[in-house]
Amino acid sequence: MSLNIVIYGHEQCPFCVKAKERAARLPNATISYVNVREAGMTKEDLSAACGRPVATVPQIIVDGEYVGGYQAFVERFAE
Repeated sequence: MSLNIVIYGHEQCPFCVKAKERAARLPNATISYVNVREAGMTKEDLSAACGRPVATVPQIIVDGEYVGGYQAFVERFAE
């Protein structure tokens, strides 16, 4: 079974980098990384993409389901 993971973040965010590294260790994961700064996304754009109000990055969606930030992602896929 393949996991489709979308991570919204930016490169100056240490938890965004950690989220990408953690996702890369999951078997059968397809990872899409959206740099919100390069994409010109506002907080409102990010909230719309996540389907709820958000204020920080990373924001992570797995198989179309909102997971949350880095800690929620780690807890969902505890090694």
